[in-house]
Amino acid sequence: MMNRDTERFRPHMKEVGKPIFINIQEELRNQIAVGAAAPGNRIPSEAELARQYSTSRMTARRAIEALVFEGLLVRKPGKGTYVALPKVTHIPRSIFSLSEIMAKQGYQITSKPIIKKVIKGSRSVSASLHLTLDDEIIYLERLRLINGEPFAFSISYLPLIVYKDIMDVDLNTLSINKAMYEISGKKMVMSSDDVIEVTEATQQEAKGLRTRPGAALFVLRGTVYDEDGKPARVTKTLFRGDRVKFMTSANSDEPFLIDYKED
Repeated sequence: MMNRDTERFRPHMKEVGKPIFINIQEELRNQIAVGAAAPGNRIPSEAELARQYSTSRMTARRAIEALVFEGLLVRKPGKGTYVALPKVTHIPRSIFSLSEIMAKQGYQITSKPIIKKVIKGSRSVSASLHLTLDDEIIYLERLRLINGEPFAFSISYLPLIVYKDIMDVDLNTLSINKAMYEISGKKMVMSSDDVIEVTEATQQEAKGLRTRPGAALFVLRGTVYDEDGKPARVTKTLFRGDRVKFMTSANSDEPFLIDYKED
């Protein structure tokens, strides 16, 4: 049964030729962006969305999971799915490039690729990249270092059909944004829906980042779009909380300013 919150969400005309889960995902995102539902409002259930869009609950679930992954929605077991409370965000004027931001502050970042493989994406990642569950995805794990000291751990997901040649690229010496441009001829122009959260390091993450299990980490999640407005990369980066400080500035074109803390 829909309540006053869920009644705010009304499906618009489906865009012909676009997968239904993307129609649902984009409509929910738009409803949240224009304030049709305030943070804390419950959205329609999977069953309600499936009925409204004449589709299956699994399709509706894919759309919801993508927005949960982006941090726009939050699930509450036994209660439903709600519009997330506001988190630290930025005006998406430029792409988030860790290497470029730190270089402007005089730091030389190096990358150590850990894993580079082809996988089948999760529902949330596939939906964020506008792919089907049958489409293959490139999975990249990289350790980011300053002066040989680990300070960030990056995970990236790219559509194989576009960026398969990156499997042969040496990401020790070339930034991922430059590699993607050289492969596709498309500039990465915008990072959207970036969200910063705080978490605790797992044992594996602590080992890679040379910190203790349970140590505070910043988590930055986002989706990078190319110059045509197509999603090109889904990212998740973990930063050592004792090594970095995030700042925003209305006078800067950078989405974030990062202050690196040296010993």
